[in-house]
Amino acid sequence: MESYLALLREFVFFKTISTDPAYKNEIEKCVTWLSGLFKENGFEVEIWRGEGNPVVYADYRLPITDYRQKETILVYGHYDVQPAYASGFGEASPLRSGEGEASPLRSGEGEAKPAEELWKKEGWKRDPFILRKVGDRLVARGVIDNKGQILIHMATVFKLIREGKLKYNIKFLIEGDEETGAGDLRKQIKINKEKLKVDHVLVSDGEIVGDSPVIELSFRGGFNCTLHYATALTNVHSGIYGCAIPNAAYELAKFAAGLYDKNNRVVVPGFYDGVDKISPEQKTNSKKLLKLSGDVLGMIGAKKMLTEPGLDFFTQTGLRPALEVTGFKSGYISEGYANIIPATAEVKMNVRLVTSQDPDRVASALEKYVKKVTPKHVDFKFTVFGKHFPIRVDVSNDKTQLVKRLLRGSHGKEAVHRHIGGAIPIVFDFVNELKANTIMVPLCNEDCNMHGAGENFRVDLVEKGLDFSGRFFGNASS
Repeated sequence: MESYLALLREFVFFKTISTDPAYKNEIEKCVTWLSGLFKENGFEVEIWRGEGNPVVYADYRLPITDYRQKETILVYGHYDVQPAYASGFGEASPLRSGEGEASPLRSGEGEAKPAEELWKKEGWKRDPFILRKVGDRLVARGVIDNKGQILIHMATVFKLIREGKLKYNIKFLIEGDEETGAGDLRKQIKINKEKLKVDHVLVSDGEIVGDSPVIELSFRGGFNCTLHYATALTNVHSGIYGCAIPNAAYELAKFAAGLYDKNNRVVVPGFYDGVDKISPEQKTNSKKLLKLSGDVLGMIGAKKMLTEPGLDFFTQTGLRPALEVTGFKSGYISEGYANIIPATAEVKMNVRLVTSQDPDRVASALEKYVKKVTPKHVDFKFTVFGKHFPIRVDVSNDKTQLVKRLLRGSHGKEAVHRHIGGAIPIVFDFVNELKANTIMVPLCNEDCNMHGAGENFRVDLVEKGLDFSGRFFGNASS
């Protein structure tokens, strides 16, 4: 545990924010650090460069007498993180009060913090890139998404190599564009397909349910998009022109407010085309997850569940598509007031699609809807980014059944199956391009506040994750 914490302090200290080009230097520093760490532990390392951030590829083969007879496992993760001020107005509930002052796990707090006002406003109590222990939680940006989880497998493999107990040939593939959907990892996989010939892929990037370990069944696909409205050449005086000309903020707000009907269904024609019918078995599984889960609303401080009629949280988020407004920008929102009528407005949206849907078709349907409902007096621009396909994986194979038994040993509870609302786009290529058996085993707590302020990893689950990883990589039995 101590060696893991020492590495985690260093790993989260890199501000590897892939959504902002200003952090390119931090990303390069992190890539250099990862490369050195793998080399120190006997790996051959390559840095793959292309259109996006660098990809770290590390390869370890067992001694020559063993490696041809042993299976090869690829472990995937990502070093990029969300901005520290991307969401949330309050720190995650387990970290708010009553647990004393957070204890720093790293020195060097005197450095300049140009984003300090922003991350404090969003609910971080201390620098989000300095690892801290708050009660029974480790807190930092990236501590669970995904640095803390991929590092569990890295630290475990390093230890097993030193002890001569590693049972598989190991490859690590760690990218820097997972959070943006940009980059060219899919292209890199095609180029390096021979190097990536493996028997299994292991992915740990998500949450368990309550205290029960999870084996994930599917990820949603989707895309991001931006809609820009313009109603005049420039902002104008709100007194001279008030209630006489179009207001871009108001026009775009009307668009956003009209995306859902009274049953919380997206109104875009064609949005639900091809969506699979939910089976009785899937509904039963979701009810099981509800019983095991914590208070979903309480964990995030929300007051109401907004699902389609008759659907529970796990069914809605895992088996139904979604469209969410993720940002809105218009007018003046700094100190004081600017008495203007905004000439422009911009909304950012995120679309999630289930395994039977095609991102290209849904993006076209949304663009067609935008053209239809936008008033003639409004100029608009609609742009789509990062389309990726949904994916479902097979969990009936021997290796996944072994994982299920090992999770029972490490966590003391039976593993449950879950359809995931989020996405790891590259899993589609592991299944369809590499034809590799892909096993998705999240390790962190469901109240981790992923992407929000106070992102946290329960210490007991770190320990259980290390236990599982040790059992898995040190056990070749199937």
